Amino acid sequence: KKVRIVPKFTPALEGKGLFWKYLWFCIKTAFYTCISLLGGIVVSLSGMAYLVYKLLTDFMVKNADNETNQTPMPDDAAKTTTK
Repeated sequence: KKVRIVPKFTPALEGKGLFWKYLWFCIKTAFYTCISLLGGIVVSLSGMAYLVYKLLTDFMVKNADNETNQTPMPDDAAKTTTK
């Protein structure tokens, strides 16, 4: 007599065959994978936008400070041309 490794139907499967259980598992897995991938893209893009925002605000504050507290730089070209 041939021994089956996987039975056609068991009471633990609640009346469903193994193929339908497998198919339902594949559908759920594909759905959750798509959601997580799209969510990952949104999180990555929002993180990059936040970094650019922080960099721009940091540069704007530094530029505003430099414009108000500028000290005159010595002109090296003028020193070398005078005799």
